[in-house]
Amino acid sequence: MKRLTIIVYIILSVSNVCALDVSIKTEVKGGDKPVVDGKTNLPNDTDLMVSIKRKESSYGGQAKIKVAGGQFHAGPFTQKGLPFNPGIYALTITVPFAPTQPSSVQTIIGEHGEKMLGSLVKKGALGKIVEYRTVFKIAGAVSVDKDKQARQHDIKDKHEWWLKNCKDICNTSQIQYGQKTGNMYDFDWDRCYNKCLTNERKK
Repeated sequence: MKRLTIIVYIILSVSNVCALDVSIKTEVKGGDKPVVDGKTNLPNDTDLMVSIKRKESSYGGQAKIKVAGGQFHAGPFTQKGLPFNPGIYALTITVPFAPTQPSSVQTIIGEHGEKMLGSLVKKGALGKIVEYRTVFKIAGAVSVDKDKQARQHDIKDKHEWWLKNCKDICNTSQIQYGQKTGNMYDFDWDRCYNKCLTNERKK
């Protein structure tokens, strides 16, 4: 019995030595065009996704970066080329699922992230993931008018994207219809386009 206890203790000790207690620290610089600098004990070449959001100004930006020498850098971030509006922004850093990471990274964190532990590690559908959250402030007086303008620009940009997307979908569908039937001009393009626009209104 004593021998079995020792063996179990050794196995647990080895597991703890191999485990990685994930650490991430960040510092946001750059004023109203923020840059995110960070330090982590994740291995070199680990893919990270850096996300910044602020609902009031309809801002959402992302950057995919890699860890190098225990550090990472993302930015500068802008709102469509313009400075950020003053206010509080949410910063999230995630490590995508381990199976998508380079093999050198999987060796350290596990094929499914099973070697990672700590408060930043969460259970996902395909294994463990890392999720770090914090907030930062862009200095200045919050402007309701500027935030409203930013939201309106975002709505306009999304609408223009939807129009283009609908045209591309219907053009492709028309070509496929022509390849199948031998006469692409029988395709009801207007019906396809209007149906696509209806889907935008549902959203």
